[in-house]
Amino acid sequence: MKFNIVVKNENEVSTFDLENTSISIGRSSDNDIQLNDKHASRHHLKLWGEDNRILAKDLGSENGTYVNGRQIPPDKVVELGKGHSILVGKSLISLLKGKSENVFVFLQPDDTLFQRLSPQ
Repeated sequence: MKFNIVVKNENEVSTFDLENTSISIGRSSDNDIQLNDKHASRHHLKLWGEDNRILAKDLGSENGTYVNGRQIPPDKVVELGKGHSILVGKSLISLLKGKSENVFVFLQPDDTLFQRLSPQ
């Protein structure tokens, strides 16, 4: 089974195919997905496909990684499900199972969530 992730980074929306592979996400240019997001860490998150599942691991990021609004513990592997949304800094990642030609519905975090996550 193929998995797709959709990344909304500022005003850009990109899709990536993820099947039995690993991708890194963060601000640094050596990531598979580079985020232009000052609230994301240089090496923030790792996602990978394994046995028809998607797994995620926060790489000890400063602002944390949130799955469906709940922070995942750093360095703990969590399984993600179809439709889950992941907040990395102010960038939103949505997980889709299978091919999708149209992605119109995007869970948008509200401004109060951004204010709580933003360093003072």
